[in-house]
Amino acid sequence: MSIKQGQTLRIWELLLVIAGLMLLLSACGEASGTVSAPPSPTSEAQVMLSTETPKATEPLATPTPTVPRPPASAGMACFGTSGFGITCLDETGWQSFAKDGSPLGSDVVHAMAVCPDNRILIAHTLGISAFDGETWTEYHLGFGMSTAEAVACDAAGSIWVTHLGGVSYFDGTNWTTHPTEKLAIGEATTNFAADVAIASDGQVWVVTLNSVAVFNGSDWTVFQEEHWFDKPYTFDRRIVVDGHGRPWAAHGNGLLMFDGTTWTAYNNSDLVGVESLTVDAEGRVWVGTRERGVSVFDGHSWVTYDTENSGLSSNHVHSIMTDAQGRMWLGTEWGLSIFDGTNWQSYHMHTADLADNDIHGLAVIGAGPSLPEPMEKAPGALMGRIVRRGYPVVNSTVEICVERPSAYFSGPTLCSDQPFARQAITDGNGHFAISGLPVGRYFITFNTAEGEWDQLKSSSGSVERVTVEADQVTKLAELDLEPTPTAPPTPEPTPTAVVIVEGKVIVATDKTEYEQGETVGISATNNLNRPLWYAQEVECGLSFWLLESCEKKEIIYYKVPCVWAEPQHRFTKLDPGETLRDEWNGTLEVLRESGLAEELAEPGCYRLRLPFSLEEKKAIWEGDKIEVYSNEFVIR
Repeated sequence: MSIKQGQTLRIWELLLVIAGLMLLLSACGEASGTVSAPPSPTSEAQVMLSTETPKATEPLATPTPTVPRPPASAGMACFGTSGFGITCLDETGWQSFAKDGSPLGSDVVHAMAVCPDNRILIAHTLGISAFDGETWTEYHLGFGMSTAEAVACDAAGSIWVTHLGGVSYFDGTNWTTHPTEKLAIGEATTNFAADVAIASDGQVWVVTLNSVAVFNGSDWTVFQEEHWFDKPYTFDRRIVVDGHGRPWAAHGNGLLMFDGTTWTAYNNSDLVGVESLTVDAEGRVWVGTRERGVSVFDGHSWVTYDTENSGLSSNHVHSIMTDAQGRMWLGTEWGLSIFDGTNWQSYHMHTADLADNDIHGLAVIGAGPSLPEPMEKAPGALMGRIVRRGYPVVNSTVEICVERPSAYFSGPTLCSDQPFARQAITDGNGHFAISGLPVGRYFITFNTAEGEWDQLKSSSGSVERVTVEADQVTKLAELDLEPTPTAPPTPEPTPTAVVIVEGKVIVATDKTEYEQGETVGISATNNLNRPLWYAQEVECGLSFWLLESCEKKEIIYYKVPCVWAEPQHRFTKLDPGETLRDEWNGTLEVLRESGLAEELAEPGCYRLRLPFSLEEKKAIWEGDKIEVYSNEFVIR
């Protein structure tokens, strides 16, 4: 088809108008990304402490180029997950980064922070990654094998990290560690530094479980019971500094604020299980909790936002941050929520290209990105079958939900108090199907014949999530509540103090020789004709192994650093024919003068011991146990 000359001129005129509008919008976008400098600290905030600016950093490694992104001044936000890497949003849209396929050091993100030069710091299980929207830099931790609990960046761009054993500082070349003995006094001292925040005057504030400490560049000052506090406080591992240099620390019943001379308590019984803390441009303190949404304190009164009275996606708020526009970004267990003071916008895996709905950390540069329209992804479906000893379980309720079910749930089911849940009933053959499910990951629960509830677990006993994809049917493996033994029944030995079982339960390592610090793969296969029970650490999800030296046959206990809680262990069943898989990172906890420290296991010969019981909930480390040993292996 031909185009007349007059039509051609009108098209060029239209293109010129569009180009002019694009230039105008670009200029406005750059202006909106400008961040104003924080107000200077008040004289009150300087009464007790002096200031010294830390040294600037230099990259440890040559940055690795990635797919070109818009400059950071255009605004970018990134969201960290526990197992699926990070997702970033800028003016080009959503993009995810995982260890496989990008320079990100690990998919398990613990914390995130923004530096003055617009680098985003990502603290993960294997170190710290820095990303500026275009290039990556990896910082290897210089304080042992502990992982970072929290991370912060000072005015010079230097990095501060809290971890098991203290708080460490990286000046661009070297790491310096301040042990927990500097952060608390006497019995209040623990081996865990929880969070770090840096004031505009350079002072570094750290919170532990029992104390708050501040570093002025040369000395630490500690605040705890009988040292500024008139009573003991148990802190919720979060601290933030406002624009006036005043620290705010969350404790079991509210907030504590220090104005330079006096600590003031602001109580709020809704602050149960604080997981996130930030201050907006107006000086209001935002407190994210484990199950009660987010509470906001303006210095006089509190306002609480939850799933019932607002557009907040979940009441479990892992992380909060504000951008230069004054918008609040909240990472929850079920999705991302943004609040501009009037309206809420939430994103999930079914409405955005998020790597996961469970967002553990977030970081926003400048004014942040524009918010895209939610996507419309096709729903998926889930189906499976529940049996007991091979026979179908009929009329059993199967319920799926988006947050980890708690043993202390309210309502008739494990998922009844969650923001999203669906149910199905098993048919005469034990089959169930749930259609029309939004894309995402779900916990699977079901009620047993006794009326109690159970959850879908992996072979190691940890609770699992199942992924539902767009326009796909996810088929679960058959769930047998009580598997029929496959081996012919034979009498089992009566458990005694220590009985060695050979050829029935096999513990093995994936190799027989390892380099120092190399991960040791472990497996235990139950070839008995009946289930066995082993102990598992509740918070870590790792089986309770014992490590021995071949020569001295002495037990060497080891565990990966984690948050201990009561009860410390649970009993997990290993069914006949099932294999438990685990790994050891090659480190041991050694008691030093400064406390427990993680160190590489010395070269030598080792073997693993797995204690277990043939009866559920027996105290397997108090005599009623059977023990089986692995092959011997050598660390060089």
